[in-house]
Amino acid sequence: MNPRNYPSSSLRYFFLLCLALAMASWTTIAVQAQNSQGTILGHVQDASGAALSGALVTATNLSTNVTRHFTTTAGGDYVLVDIIPGTYSVKVEANGFKSAVSTGLVLEVDQTLRQDIGDSAVKLAEAIGYVGAGTIEFLLDADGSFYFMEMNTRIQVEHPVTEMCTNFDLVKEQISVAAGAPLSLVMNGHRLRGHAIECRVNAEDPARNFQPSPGLITAYHPPGGPGVRVDTHIYAGYTVPPYYDSLLAKVIVHGNTRTEALARMRQALDSFIIEGVTTTIPFLGRVMRHPDFVAGKIDTKFLEREPHLLKDPT
Repeated sequence: MNPRNYPSSSLRYFFLLCLALAMASWTTIAVQAQNSQGTILGHVQDASGAALSGALVTATNLSTNVTRHFTTTAGGDYVLVDIIPGTYSVKVEANGFKSAVSTGLVLEVDQTLRQDIGDSAVKLAEAIGYVGAGTIEFLLDADGSFYFMEMNTRIQVEHPVTEMCTNFDLVKEQISVAAGAPLSLVMNGHRLRGHAIECRVNAEDPARNFQPSPGLITAYHPPGGPGVRVDTHIYAGYTVPPYYDSLLAKVIVHGNTRTEALARMRQALDSFIIEGVTTTIPFLGRVMRHPDFVAGKIDTKFLEREPHLLKDPT
């Protein structure tokens, strides 16, 4: 059977997104993707923090060289809808001054880039004759370059994200393939469905360098509602041992847009009750509300830049 049909080519690669956005000394620019069509939202302000209204904003797709022009509102905001997802050069002109802002990667991955990454994953699996479920991970740079990181020859902990966006049960597929059955998960150009986010809830204390927190769970009330899924093994009365991984539960949400998915995740974390041990739930809630995370301005240095998120503000 052709390895191209195996889930190794359709797992986590399209969810590893990095965004690097430098700012000119006198402006603040935010770049954000809101929906499957692609949307840039932004705000322009001067060094004093005052909004710059009527500023001319130019966004150029570096792959196609297609340029769009628009102006900021009285509040310094601008919005550009129905753009082609990709890397954009954003320039701002206000009060006679021009400022070129370095490129920021719109959170969406366009179909060409997705296909390139998928083809690379398939070639790797074919080269080693791999058959079965697997997870191939890549890192995506701000210029659109991607780099192989590792392959896990198994289902990965983030697999529910793919399941929510494809409506396939990857664990079932893994077992079926191992038994010699044909694979039913074949994308064949089928589009992904909406946006999904997963949060890993651990028995750890973020304020103490994620120190493990074993002990007795005295209360457990999981979240629910439309588009909310919880994968867990714990219950009230369960003792978290000190010997194994500290993962308690995975909270996965799905929405038609990233904005909807973020709102559902915030609500799910706010209503998730685990008592008796310290968990990462409050920390995850703070991350979900951080403006940079909401805007998609995230990379591998995010928590190093925002260490205050690790501590309870109260």
